[in-house]
Amino acid sequence: MQTHIKASGIFCILAVFLGCLALSSCGRNPSSTKRDEVVAYVDNEPVFASDLKRGMARKARQDPLLITTPDIEQDQLDMMIDQRLIIQEAFRKGLAQQDSFVQTIKTFWEQTLIREFIEYKKKEFQNYLYVNDNEIRKYYEFLATQVTFKVLKSRDKRHIDGVYNEMKGNKPVASNEWETVGPVGYDDIASNILYEAFTLPEGQVKRMEEAPYYYLIEVVHRQGIARQPLEALRPQIEKQIRAAKEQRLFDEWLTRERQKAKVKITKH
Repeated sequence: MQTHIKASGIFCILAVFLGCLALSSCGRNPSSTKRDEVVAYVDNEPVFASDLKRGMARKARQDPLLITTPDIEQDQLDMMIDQRLIIQEAFRKGLAQQDSFVQTIKTFWEQTLIREFIEYKKKEFQNYLYVNDNEIRKYYEFLATQVTFKVLKSRDKRHIDGVYNEMKGNKPVASNEWETVGPVGYDDIASNILYEAFTLPEGQVKRMEEAPYYYLIEVVHRQGIARQPLEALRPQIEKQIRAAKEQRLFDEWLTRERQKAKVKITKH
């Protein structure tokens, strides 16, 4: 079973956000709003309990095996907060005034605005998305290997540190919390955490962080695989490197925005 490691790149964010129908106050009945519990504020803008409930219901329809836990609910709320930050920035950039947006404002207006803003950011990133030959050759070398990982993920840093110290002391560690990912090739990965862990030697464990989560990543097995010649794969590799850089730049921007924003979570 593969663990749900955060992959909040441009295309992943867009797919998730557009799959979740309006978190917005668009079409909200004023009288029902007064009775609706506020679960968070993003720069004084409320996120309502009913929006969170609808988001969780959509998750359950998409994944009938989903078990609702406090962590899953918190993930959904985090995604909604990130969505609100993107929308707020899109308004500040004046994208809501563009004709393409105005024509569709009556239906799924937030989703349209998010799409417009992501396209805006992609254009902004273009000067940073160059790819050189060394990067292509390094990526090609990684394609010769598949890796199987064991992953422990938690919001509790103390828990991760405790398990890590037990492993260093050769103490038995409960395995029911760990999930297996792989075997995966380098071009199958959509997680910054696994990108970074891909070069770890077999049997090595590393502590890693990608807010709001902490991870233990262990490389269980490495195996060689066949690959096509470099020149046959060069266009595809260049495209994937650009996409990874684009994802990283967007992740970094969103992290900075969340750090600057006044986010207050009222849900306990």
